[in-house]
Amino acid sequence: MITNESCGLRPLDRPDCLWRLTHAVVGRVAWAGCGGRAVLVPVNFVIDGPGIVFLTAAGGHLFEAVRSRSRLTFEADGTGPASDEGWSVLLSGRPEIITDRGKVRSLEQHPLAAWARVPHRRFVRMAAEEITGHVMPLRRAGTEGPAG
Repeated sequence: MITNESCGLRPLDRPDCLWRLTHAVVGRVAWAGCGGRAVLVPVNFVIDGPGIVFLTAAGGHLFEAVRSRSRLTFEADGTGPASDEGWSVLLSGRPEIITDRGKVRSLEQHPLAAWARVPHRRFVRMAAEEITGHVMPLRRAGTEGPAG
C-alpha cells in the first residue's frame, strides 16, 4: 500500500501553510458548479490574516459562487528554496464580498490584479476555515526517486 510517508509527503501545520502562501502569487479557486461539475479558475491573491483576498468580476461565474456563499477551495503550490522540494496548500471556506470602503481602499494599494480587465471588479475574502498542506521531494530529471 502506498502511504504519504512512502511517497515522501510531509504534512504542514497551519502557520507553515500560511507562510508558504506568502511566497505564491497565483492560486486556483475551485467549487462545485451546475450539475456538480468542478469549476476551477486561476486567481492572483494576497494573504489577509488567516485567509486570502482575491479579485473577481461582478456577474461572472466565480462572483455568483461567492454571492451564493458556496464553499470554495483555494489551492496554491510552489517549490522550496533549493527547488528540491515542492509544496501544496489547500484552503477551504465560505467567501464574502468586501464592502467596507476603508478595507477596499487599503486592498487597492496591493499589487493585486485581476486576470482579465473587467469594469466591475470585487474584492473577495475567504477565511481559512480549513487549511492543509504538504511538502514533497522533487525528482530531478534523469534521477530515480519519488515522483509527483
